[in-house]
Amino acid sequence: MDNKKVLSNIFKNYYLFLRDFFDKLFDDKVSYYASSLSWNTLFALIPLLSVFLGVVVLLPQFASLYETLQEVMLKSLLPETSAGIIEYINKFLQNTSKLGWLGLIYVFLGVFLFFKSYDYIINDVFETTKRGLFAGLRFYIATLFVIPFLVWFFGFFLKTGGVLGYTIGLVGVWLPFYLAYQFSPTTNTSWIAASTSSFITALVWYLSKNIFVYYVLSNQTYTT
Repeated sequence: MDNKKVLSNIFKNYYLFLRDFFDKLFDDKVSYYASSLSWNTLFALIPLLSVFLGVVVLLPQFASLYETLQEVMLKSLLPETSAGIIEYINKFLQNTSKLGWLGLIYVFLGVFLFFKSYDYIINDVFETTKRGLFAGLRFYIATLFVIPFLVWFFGFFLKTGGVLGYTIGLVGVWLPFYLAYQFSPTTNTSWIAASTSSFITALVWYLSKNIFVYYVLSNQTYTT
């Protein structure tokens, strides 16, 4: 009798979880924020990469990481397009010195507005208070310095290939999601909830990327 009651409670909890999950997933606010953040990311992608890689190139202690960063980006992005993306980024970085003060202001303004929008959306979804101006600047500037070390660390293992390389690659995709889920909200987030949800997100992203790569390689439309 007790076993039946335990199983009944387990199924009930799973049902409530799935019901609330799909209710939140298809909430109009979540869809609106997802599309808004995707749109903002497209516009802020090049400024973000410029600032991120600019930090790596300009600081002497990060200079040796640049080649590793490129290798990681080549393996993490779609193989069919990542080489072209790296080429465009390198050209853009070479031309950053020609932007002038006004161009640099626009680059940093784009990065600032992206983080501001991201911070607002994340904390509104979690229904927590937003970061202040200086607290947000400290948090996201620290992020720009931490990411190079993480990429450099995982870059060494990605060179091994095989099962270990794929496993490290998945962990390298999962860790940024976990850090974002754990530390982006201004409230205490359960590490179990953050690690579980971020792992599911990373797994879906990783599998979707590989499926899309297979589709691109097997579809004759992309080869002509």
